[in-house]
Amino acid sequence: MKKRNIIGLICIGIIVLMIIGSLFYSKNDKNTQENNSVTFLADKTNDCKGNKIYAKMSNYQIISYCLDNIKITDSNTKDLVDYLNNNNIIKVVDSWSKKVLNNNNGTLYYNNDYKIVKCNLDDNKNLYVGTNEMPIDDLCTKNNEDLTFRRTYQVLNIADSDTEEYWYLTLKEYQVDDVVTVKVKKEINPNLKEKRSYVFEFAYNGACITDVLNWILENAEIVSIKQTDKIGMDAIRDEVNACN
Repeated sequence: MKKRNIIGLICIGIIVLMIIGSLFYSKNDKNTQENNSVTFLADKTNDCKGNKIYAKMSNYQIISYCLDNIKITDSNTKDLVDYLNNNNIIKVVDSWSKKVLNNNNGTLYYNNDYKIVKCNLDDNKNLYVGTNEMPIDDLCTKNNEDLTFRRTYQVLNIADSDTEEYWYLTLKEYQVDDVVTVKVKKEINPNLKEKRSYVFEFAYNGACITDVLNWILENAEIVSIKQTDKIGMDAIRDEVNACN
């Protein structure tokens, strides 16, 4: 009789230990999932004018639509560019809704606040991030290349920035009553001089341009700066598809 009681107590003890172990594993697994969660955060721009080159990666571009200061939070918070240098965007959108686009040319991920489109073409691996209002119909196509155009500006002033890699250029366009100061990487042209004219080449991933100096400098990327003798009415100024 005593032997049966002992066996019964042992069985009960084993069952209790199994229950405790199961509860501990469940709690630990929940904590692991919470620690591994990834959050996408961004500031919505007040004056949205469509797609804008956010960053150039090794073999694709990040294009933002009405978003700026894009951050990813997992164990800590990083800028989107820094995060993607060591991680895949799929981890960020793992819990988002998903839809295949354009004959598998790309994939749309979306939640209540944002859309992300990852293109999957040989010549278009771009990543588009935007608000829920971002148009997606023509994003992942073979013809989705940068629009490039040139403008001629006089460099009125050059000032050093707080970081050695940059300086501030104050620019003016011929017959335009507008002067703008912009932060530019020195490596684009380290030999700039004040009071001289230069042809600025821009890259912009969008359908149209608002042809105003301040807008161009905020939304397009400077890819080259070359000194020129063509000024005034002869200044180089490419035609663009102007936004209405």
